[in-house]
Amino acid sequence: MTATHQFKVVSAFLIIYFVWGSTYLAIRLTLDAVPAFFSMGLRFFIAAVLIFIWIKPGKIRQVTLKQAINSLAVGFMLMGLGTGPVAWAVRYVPTGVTAMIIAVLPVWFVLFEKLLKNRAELGVVSCVGIGISIAGSLLLMGITDINAFTKVPLLPFLVILISCFFWAFASVWGSTLEKPEHNFTDVAIQMAGGVACNLMIGLFLGEYKQINYSGMDFTFVMAVLYLSIFGSVLVYGAYNFLIKHINTALVATHSYVNPIVAVFLGWLFLEEIIDTRMILSSLMVLSGVTLIRVGYRKSGSLKIKA
Repeated sequence: MTATHQFKVVSAFLIIYFVWGSTYLAIRLTLDAVPAFFSMGLRFFIAAVLIFIWIKPGKIRQVTLKQAINSLAVGFMLMGLGTGPVAWAVRYVPTGVTAMIIAVLPVWFVLFEKLLKNRAELGVVSCVGIGISIAGSLLLMGITDINAFTKVPLLPFLVILISCFFWAFASVWGSTLEKPEHNFTDVAIQMAGGVACNLMIGLFLGEYKQINYSGMDFTFVMAVLYLSIFGSVLVYGAYNFLIKHINTALVATHSYVNPIVAVFLGWLFLEEIIDTRMILSSLMVLSGVTLIRVGYRKSGSLKIKA
């Protein structure tokens, strides 16, 4: 792997770890004006338009019909069924429970790596890392009692669980398909699929009746632009790049780091308190992620292609 490619990989990981974590705050600022599915559809629509304006027309003309259909299908599941439903469900499910469900993403990735690619043998070190990271996520969000789960509405809980399933499946399955070689062309077409899925579900749920036009103030506009440019173009560009070059279960470790960033931003902008529990849980998560990475490297299943 060349130094330039290694720099791209490291930069992409930093983006999905830290920039992605900041999107939780931005999403929260949009939902009071635009319901979840329409909000996610708007986010990906703006991002897709920006990418199509930016990329050269020749890149688009090089895309075959098969590649376009594959990217649309992946985006339909990844950015539609894997993102919109979570934005809808977090209104009904406590943040801690949501974080717990999403924290098991790497486990889903390992399962699909095995089923679809017949690989992803973990080893003891990575398994210990996953366990520590999940425990740290639970502690971070204050889930120390199993009774916290008995108070969660069943439907939103299942929605988040199924969304994680689609997210992991689409990520691993998509890495096996023939898609546009140019990364951002692939991302833009995926976003088109995500827009279609979110708008379809939003229309079915009647979200157009719930839009609060008076809530579309300066803060809302800035949040949407942030989600579109940084939380979509930048983040999904980095994520898609990593999915093509790194073991997908390792890429999924972003689900552990993102809540730490979200908590820090809550402290920075919303005056939420950071205490000893949060510091300890953050250290646990980061230690677990390190062990997962070390475990993959030792097992030889860390895939890095130039």
